Amino acid sequence: WEALVSCRHAHSVVTQLSPPDFDWNSAHPVHGTPLMATVNEIVRSGQVNREVRPLLQWCLRQGADPRRTAASARGYSGGWGNGTDEFPHVPRVPHAGRCAITLVLGLISVLERISVYEHKGKYQDQLLAAKQLVGIFAQFRAGVLHEPVAHATVEMWRGILTDGESADVELHITGEPDDSGSDSSVDCVFGRHQGVVRAHALVLCHASPVLRAALTSEMREGQTRVLQVPGASVAAAELLLAVLYSGALPPQAARATPPPKGEWAVGDAVEANWRGRGRWWSGHIVATHDDGGCDVIYDGDWEYMER
Repeated sequence: WEALVSCRHAHSVVTQLSPPDFDWNSAHPVHGTPLMATVNEIVRSGQVNREVRPLLQWCLRQGADPRRTAASARGYSGGWGNGTDEFPHVPRVPHAGRCAITLVLGLISVLERISVYEHKGKYQDQLLAAKQLVGIFAQFRAGVLHEPVAHATVEMWRGILTDGESADVELHITGEPDDSGSDSSVDCVFGRHQGVVRAHALVLCHASPVLRAALTSEMREGQTRVLQVPGASVAAAELLLAVLYSGALPPQAARATPPPKGEWAVGDAVEANWRGRGRWWSGHIVATHDDGGCDVIYDGDWEYMER
């Protein structure tokens, strides 16, 4: 939490040392949500620099929701200044009942009042930084929630998948439709028979209401426990079932699909050509870009970032 509050100076601590089980939508009793914790120092400094922007985008990718409210946080943002014309006092904006977005909007409101009406032209940098934060927070896209699952649980479900003795449903894989002119009506509709994959009705019924209706009805599928699967291969059906049962790719499939060469992720350790001068230094990636480039911060007693 202290690293988030001081994120301008501790961005590498946040991206590299955050606990893997950290709740990015939790509420600190003083600072509020993780994103709210970053706001005061960023706005006060008047800088959304090359370290801060990728850090906030990284937090958003971890699931930090700028709309999440801190109902009872005791802290505040603002409160700077000494009351002189040079440094006018900025009223405090309480954290309680606000989210990161409404907290920034509250700061924008008090800064505009100072800059436009009370002390014309003051705190322009701070006002710009606050408006930039709104733009960054607007990039948030809610994704599917990920819940940690014990490795033993995944292995148990993989074992159930391979338990052919208790499997009570057959998936008849018939591949792509066959237009070779075969006299077989089944071949013409479903394609050539490729193989059989066995599964468990209980799992399939909970995975799909359509399959539940088919397997629990008086229809042929419900009576025979045989499902025709046209337009697919055996390998594709097995991969689908592996993900359906365990929520993860089987180890062999994960090894068979490595990330494309040159694709980096935030937090990756790298050795980069410092300023293109042929001197290679160790560092870590703090941001990636659509054009394949990335921002690197070099390790050491000093820090220098380049793209």
